[in-house]
Amino acid sequence: MTGRTPMKAGQPGRERVTWQLRERIKELTALHRAARVLQAQGIVPSRALARVARSLPRAWQHPRQTVVRIRYGDQLFTSDGYRRPRRTCRVRYRTRGRRDVVLEVGVIGRPPPGSPGPFLREELLLQRSLAKLLVSYLDRHEAEQRLKQYYATLEDTVAERTAELKLLNRDLRREAAQRKRREHQIGRYQRQLRELSSELLQAEESERKRIAAVLHDRIGQSLALMRLSLDEYHARSHSGPAREWAEEFRRLLDESIRHARALTNEISPPLLYEIGLGPALEWLGEHYQELFGYRVVVRCRGSTRPADGRIEFVAYMAARELLMNAAKHARATQVAVDVQVSRQALAVAVRDDGAGFDPARIGRTSYGLFNIREQVRRFRGSVDIESRPGHGARIRITMRCARTAPEGGGRG
Repeated sequence: MTGRTPMKAGQPGRERVTWQLRERIKELTALHRAARVLQAQGIVPSRALARVARSLPRAWQHPRQTVVRIRYGDQLFTSDGYRRPRRTCRVRYRTRGRRDVVLEVGVIGRPPPGSPGPFLREELLLQRSLAKLLVSYLDRHEAEQRLKQYYATLEDTVAERTAELKLLNRDLRREAAQRKRREHQIGRYQRQLRELSSELLQAEESERKRIAAVLHDRIGQSLALMRLSLDEYHARSHSGPAREWAEEFRRLLDESIRHARALTNEISPPLLYEIGLGPALEWLGEHYQELFGYRVVVRCRGSTRPADGRIEFVAYMAARELLMNAAKHARATQVAVDVQVSRQALAVAVRDDGAGFDPARIGRTSYGLFNIREQVRRFRGSVDIESRPGHGARIRITMRCARTAPEGGGRG
């Protein structure tokens, strides 16, 4: 696709529609690839930005003449074979940590005669969308770094205060006074830590909503409009080859629309925010059943929704991780998801008939289960694992709502 001749003015309508369709699919692929890279677990920002920079030229109409440069603070990341371009389009944003993020796209040669120009309008919109994705990703990374620093500070503070209390055992009254002061200080650090954890969770949820909105508003609507245009062309076509061509590209366009909608729902499902956790998991189960070939049954009890909507987001992401593990690691053929919801609490149990594992060993090596425990712990929750090799697994997650929801902690 990257080596095809760019569209020239005056070409027949069918070739123009074909060319436009290929360009939109390239843009969708670029957004999809960038979102996958930025959502990958364990990848550091320098590697993620370098991979995004190398992959972007393929999304532009003249990929062999397109170069990309990303600047984050004082770091630079360029596409392969980067050299100074003749024409440049630059987009600049700033993270919450006040570090500049600049995405530059340039053309190193002259466009072919008769081509629409060095940059299409859709390419400029794509560039802005990609820059916003990068800023959202870097905002989340900076929040994680601040959270790690507070973790380290809290651990050091607790260790120092414990040593001090041991030295003050000679005087009981002084020990009691010191203990109250230290407990108050530790409690303050813990409150700050919870606030940062909440901020990180909201940043992740906001980032997912933003990515889903970009896929829906920019790409999904463009593909839908092209589908209407293609239907009109098909209705007006009288020759057999033209109708066959329209049918083939209508099938390709429907497949692209379906993939875009599936990716949007998987990243940030509207059902979760509009209806609740049960319908969102039912859709996810049907999607993974079609994707991986195993049978998924979702049962939901309770007609109310939790007072704190954040626990639905955490439960959805945890269930998504466990369903993925059932397909990739357990090689399960059947998975059952049981959901119990009330105003005060929420419980999700995922049971599969897969290979099973030793909970004592996998709990120390599985980043996915570790991440689930850390997220659930923020809501006074727990993760219970029942499994042994060859006998499947059952993982139950329970979370309770705080008596008073934190400020800004409602539904998104």
